Order: sequence, then structure tokens, then C-alpha cells
Amino acid sequence: MSPPRFVCAAGVVLPVLLIFLLATMVLAFAALRSATVEELMAANANDRLLAFQEAERALRFCENQLQMTPIPVTLPQLEQGPQPAGGKVTKSHWEIAENWRSDSVSVAVPDISGPATAARCMVERLQLQPGMRFHLEPPPPRPAFRITARAVGAGGSATVMLQSYLLL
Repeated sequence: MSPPRFVCAAGVVLPVLLIFLLATMVLAFAALRSATVEELMAANANDRLLAFQEAERALRFCENQLQMTPIPVTLPQLEQGPQPAGGKVTKSHWEIAENWRSDSVSVAVPDISGPATAARCMVERLQLQPGMRFHLEPPPPRPAFRITARAVGAGGSATVMLQSYLLL
């Protein structure tokens, strides 16, 4: 009987180990990239949520100021936004970026949470048309307002604008 013959396998372990190591590195890199993207998505969602909360707070601030007598904070009251003239539609007050930086058009809301840019609101006095229908006939001659609030999130990547209508 002859002794068993061993197959020469010298040098095979190293290439196989290197292939497994490379596959593990590719999987780890993909998992790390996925986690980074998910973290950025969560940060953007949080930034938008903070901006939404600040815009809502600014909206409520201006509504409350209009309902108080006497008004403790002077709110500039704009005339109703531009109407279409001659087939050309012009921008409303709240669509013009410079208006959000002007204290004569919009009001900065007192800062309590520290976002990157303070929330602001603007008030437009609306002209009620005689044909507008309300639950009560005839409509009472009460002032009506469109309040627009704008806030930018802490990261600066989210901007939220909210509007409400107030009939006093």
C-alpha cells in the first residue's frame, strides 16, 4: 500500500482570503454610505419641521396682534396684493423676496428658539367684494386680513410659508 498523496494547495488560501476581505469592504462601504444618506435625510426633515413650527408660531403671533386692542406691536398693513391688470399677473407682496427683509412690509417675530433666520409675518388688508357670500346675509362690514408667515430652518435648507385669513 502506498502512502496517501496530498494535493498541493499551497498559495490558494491567500487569494481566497483577499477576495472575502474585498467583498466585506464593499458591503461595509455600502452600509456606511446608506447610513450617511439616511442621516442627511433625517436632518433635512428635522430642519423642515423646525421651519414649519416657526412659521406657524409667526402666523399665530400676527393673528393675535390683530385681535388685541390696542395692538401692542405695530403691524404694517398692506393693501390687498396686486390684481391682474391687462392680462399680466404681477407678484403678490409675499412673493417678493425683498419684502421679507423690510421692516416696513413684514414684522420679525420675537425670537424664542434661535433659528438661523427669525420668522417674519406680513399682513394684507383685503377688500371684500359685495358679491362674496358668507353664512350671514348681508355680510357684516368687518375688516378681513390675509396673514402670511415665512420661516427658514436652522440649517438654512428649508423655507416654509404659511397663510391664513382672518375676519375680525
